[in-house]
Amino acid sequence: MRVSLSSGNWSDRTSPVADLLVSVSRRVLMAVDQVPPAVQCEVEAAVSAGHVTLRGVITAVRDGGGSYTLAVDKTGAAGTSRIKQAGAFSAVAEQRVTVGNVVLDYSTANRYAARLDVSFGNITIQCDLDPETVK
Repeated sequence: MRVSLSSGNWSDRTSPVADLLVSVSRRVLMAVDQVPPAVQCEVEAAVSAGHVTLRGVITAVRDGGGSYTLAVDKTGAAGTSRIKQAGAFSAVAEQRVTVGNVVLDYSTANRYAARLDVSFGNITIQCDLDPETVK
């Protein structure tokens, strides 16, 4: 990139100020790409003794609070179940917070789906259960 700060005429000279701005801009863009998200979430599943337990997990990069909604669907031969839990949570930087807790009967014939919606400050994210984790 060539920028001239001469008196109204473009020239082939590169301005040291322009070079510095380009260099700083590149470093800032690189740093932004490496910044972790302010909040992350996941839906964990654990199968044990004929049951599956589903929980939401939230991790934030700073202390703060927010709200969540955990919606779980189970479909099987006996019918369909829909469970929705919601509430507030408090996060401590870099520590996992468990939100919601749903225990359902487990069968390999059942299908399980879950979505965790999280609001943290002005950020809203959502996470879905990976069906492969319920086996």
